Amino acid sequence: MKKSCINKTKLYLLTGVLTAVMGCKQSQPAAHQHQAAIQPIADTNVGHLIQPVNEQVVSGIQVLVPTRSQKVFTVKVQGVVSYDTRETISLASRVSGRIEKIYVKYNYQPVKKGQLVLSIYSPDLVAAQRELILVARSNSDASLVQSAKQRLHLLGLSETLLEQVVKTGNPVYGIPVYANASGYILEQSASSNAPIAIREGQYVTAGQTLFTIYTNASLAADFSFSPSLAASLQKGKQLLYYPSSAPNTTYLGNIGLVKPVFVSGQNFTQARVYHVPKELKIGQQLTAEMAISSGKHYWLPQEAMLDLGSHQRVLFRKEGAVFKPIYVHTGMKIDGQVEVLDEIGSWQIASNAYFMVDSEGFIPHTNNHTP
Repeated sequence: MKKSCINKTKLYLLTGVLTAVMGCKQSQPAAHQHQAAIQPIADTNVGHLIQPVNEQVVSGIQVLVPTRSQKVFTVKVQGVVSYDTRETISLASRVSGRIEKIYVKYNYQPVKKGQLVLSIYSPDLVAAQRELILVARSNSDASLVQSAKQRLHLLGLSETLLEQVVKTGNPVYGIPVYANASGYILEQSASSNAPIAIREGQYVTAGQTLFTIYTNASLAADFSFSPSLAASLQKGKQLLYYPSSAPNTTYLGNIGLVKPVFVSGQNFTQARVYHVPKELKIGQQLTAEMAISSGKHYWLPQEAMLDLGSHQRVLFRKEGAVFKPIYVHTGMKIDGQVEVLDEIGSWQIASNAYFMVDSEGFIPHTNNHTP
């Protein structure tokens, strides 16, 4: 009887174990399905943290909200007194020959009308003088003598020199060349106050320009402006200028010429004022002040814009939690302010663009400007 109870107990225990095992096997696929159904979802809030540093920047920097306005600036620029290039006279050689003697040494050397500048040896002129001597001594017709003189006179010999040739019977080998105007002499393609390049013994041709004489009848003043202000410079616009050493002595002038200039790797816009008072001296330093009015555009501090050169400027626009670089079109740059020509009124812009550039990053060169 006892043995039968024990066997029943074992049977019940074995049946319970098998039931538990079978229950675990049947519930295992459901557990796997439930686990697959509750896969963890990626946190998209940190996606912006893994983007390249040259595409967007994460920062808590202060932002600016641009407003449209029209500004009036007083621009102060430097200038110099120069010659009025419209008042020039060319000094050319009338004959072909070799330069025997030069009496001017450097550019902008003052000369007076009739002053001896150089002498030229010309075989053709020597032959023409010998012909004159022969005609004069052969008691020929006076008209032949006058015709020979007229030929030499047209080639640059004065009447006094011709009379000397006829009287002495000796030709002049060094034909003098005189200044044909009073002013300051300048060699073509030469820098200011530099020694002239023409040398004694050099050959010249008939009609070749030797020097340019700037007459001192009138002076001009050249002022250098930033290229960004070129659109505001117009012929006839007034400006106030004065010697840099005497600010209380002021003059009022009108712009007579506007031209772009590229010197020593830098480009700027030059404005020229004519009819400068004669009490000013050539090369004297001047300062000019001119009022410039802008259009109604957006203005930002210069530090809020990254200048990449070649007229490429970048702003950092805030989009969500990050700042993205955007190329923009700009205009004038005055007093630490830059004019933005694009529509940026709804933007939030980083207050310091240079702070946003990582030492390991860069701004990609693209043509993606603002819409």
